[in-house]
Amino acid sequence: MPEPGSGWYIIANPVSGGGRGSSTIASLERVLTNLGIGFEITFTEATGHAIELARTATFNGYKKIAIAGGDGTCNEVVNGVLAANDYKPVNTEFAVISSGRGNDWIRTHGIHTDISRAAALLRFGKSVRHDAGLVEFQKDGKPEKRAFINMSGMAIAADTLERSGRFRRQNKLVYLNALIRVLLRYKSPVIRFRINGEEHEKQVLVIITANCRYAGSGMLLAPKADPGDGLLDFTVIDSMSFMQVAGQIPKLFRGGLENHPSVHLHRGNRFEASSENPVLIEADGELLGTTPCSYSIIPGAFLLRVP
Repeated sequence: MPEPGSGWYIIANPVSGGGRGSSTIASLERVLTNLGIGFEITFTEATGHAIELARTATFNGYKKIAIAGGDGTCNEVVNGVLAANDYKPVNTEFAVISSGRGNDWIRTHGIHTDISRAAALLRFGKSVRHDAGLVEFQKDGKPEKRAFINMSGMAIAADTLERSGRFRRQNKLVYLNALIRVLLRYKSPVIRFRINGEEHEKQVLVIITANCRYAGSGMLLAPKADPGDGLLDFTVIDSMSFMQVAGQIPKLFRGGLENHPSVHLHRGNRFEASSENPVLIEADGELLGTTPCSYSIIPGAFLLRVP
């Protein structure tokens, strides 16, 4: 590792983006060298390894961590740092050089997928405070918690992710194909939930808890979300038929979904949900566990380099 403060500690996932990570890392090394940016790269070896690498870097005093990977790798790295500080705000600064396929987190911030432009932010970008969400859930009958940087979904969002994860290659078309297949047989669960102290109980297609705006390779699911406002945005979509959902798919990408009468937008700092039968939960594209669950916000959780 480089000495703390002397350069960027880079955590790289060589298999992200269906194996595209390796070529991204090679290009990144050349770009950073040409820019005169000090760095050292360490590689993840398995799912969850980035959490341990980030935790170790934090304990060793590193405050500048760049992530070469996709949304899942970004989630792991940020979780490693926040968990090492008991999920309290840190002064660690992150930068992202994407080699993933969805790239939904960086989409909100306008961080380019071009390696040279993203790498230049390590020197020329500005640092902004970024909130993180915290979800507490059940896994194998035990309570667990996980921070998320972009978005968390329950019900059909998690079921679709579970199905799309069976395919070797994942992109917008794969996700839409999985969504359609799940919809054909989907029975929306009844979920009891509380937002800002208000109780609700209804059959829902999905509940999205958002820090940023996009998921599913560009779906605009939380159009008003601001990752620096200290609040979470909630998108609740009532149960809809297959044909009703199919008719709204174009709006998922170009915007306007929030105008549908079955779509309800909320904003707050606390959300709780339960259901008679366990409902799947995902965060930042990773399946976590099931209901019952609760969400809260960590305001100004970390620093992010942006254009």
